[in-house]
Amino acid sequence: MLAQDETGEAVPVAIETVEAGDLVWSRCDKTGEEGFQVVVETYIRETNELVHLSYRTEGSNSEDTLTGTAEHPFWSLTADDWVDMGFPKETPLKVAQQPREEGRRDA
Repeated sequence: MLAQDETGEAVPVAIETVEAGDLVWSRCDKTGEEGFQVVVETYIRETNELVHLSYRTEGSNSEDTLTGTAEHPFWSLTADDWVDMGFPKETPLKVAQQPREEGRRDA
């Protein structure tokens, strides 16, 4: 996740450190507009179960992993919609579907 520091620079931060009032990079699903926005509220959830989603980007031989709760959404470029990490049976992530990579600019 990218946040804006005191000097106005974009810096990577762990999501656990983000607080209400911080400026973080965001993208509007409807308009595609991107920029720093103020965090209005944060949520803390406790869970004993995490989902580990392994994926490989096109042209890469190595895998990366996303980790989150089953209900945590991520943007799928292929589905052009939010998909839960737990992939409910109604909307499974298909082989070749692509999660949106942090920092990518394509829609």
